[in-house]
Amino acid sequence: MRFPQLAIGQRFSHRGINYLKTGPLTARDEATGAERLMRKSIQMEPLAADPRPPNPAETADQAGCQAWLDDYRAGLRQAVTELADPAGRVSLEALLRLLNG
Repeated sequence: MRFPQLAIGQRFSHRGINYLKTGPLTARDEATGAERLMRKSIQMEPLAADPRPPNPAETADQAGCQAWLDDYRAGLRQAVTELADPAGRVSLEALLRLLNG
């Protein structure tokens, strides 16, 4: 199974580590709580639903907001990288144009 086939909130195992899908491209390591960007092409094994009661802080609304924020950050990082000169610098004007649309 590939990462995009999982629903947000679904548990899976990849390379012996158990994760919880938290967004379209992100997952949280169940042992450490660390967030990780996942490639769409990774192969994983879905796991059974978490037997623990749900944490109120992990509501669908919060997961959706976090997914949106993660996607926004990834897109912004890519756009800034494309604007940067070979030394990695971006002018303030170019950055403001990017942020203002």
